[in-house]
Order: sequence, then structure tokens, then C-alpha cells
Amino acid sequence: MAYEEATSAFLELSYSPEDVSEECLKKLQRFVVLLYDCTSTRMQVYEARKQLFAQKERSIQAIPPTQAALVRNTRQAAYQGGHCWGQALVPERNLPSPSQWRWMQSDAGWKPLWTTLPDV
Repeated sequence: MAYEEATSAFLELSYSPEDVSEECLKKLQRFVVLLYDCTSTRMQVYEARKQLFAQKERSIQAIPPTQAALVRNTRQAAYQGGHCWGQALVPERNLPSPSQWRWMQSDAGWKPLWTTLPDV
């Protein structure tokens, strides 16, 4: 209720999107910022991370994920929720390759690619 624009972003992800739009990612970033600090005026997670860590002295566990991690997790969720679950009742589903949605194949099967950033 604090950020109603997020509803349209979540709906976009639930309708088997071809890709995640920049507008959707902007709304989701703002939503995540508000989850971590409901009084923040920041629009992007990297700005909120800096503010929460440097100015509000929050621990690293209490700040939002990186922007890269948020983008990857959003794409993975869009694939799983919008495509896989969205077609759960369809007899012959037409699913795009998980690799297009930031999953990677291993010997054990498909695994999420959490981020492309190097470890700290």
C-alpha cells in the first residue's frame, strides 16, 4: 500500500513476459528500497545500499541486495512464476529456455545464476 506502482510490475512478471522491462525493474527497485527503509526517498538499490550502510550504520545483512542480484532474481522469478507456473494447467507448455532467464545448466540440472558480480 505504500507503493502501489509495484502492483503493475508484479502483474507484468506474471503474464509470461518476453523480457523484464526497464520500467518494471525501476518499480521493483523502488519497492525493494521501501522494504528496507520505508522513509527512504531513494529510487535505486545501489543508492539505498550506500545510504543505509554509510549514513544509517546498518549491518551488511540489513541492506538491500545489489542491483545485479535484484535483476537476476527478478528474471528468475519471471521465468518460474510467469512461464512455468503460469502454464501449469496447459497440456503442452511452450517454455523458453531457462538460460534466457539467467539460469545455468549443470550436471545436476538447472540452477539459478544468483549474480554476475565477483565475490567481495
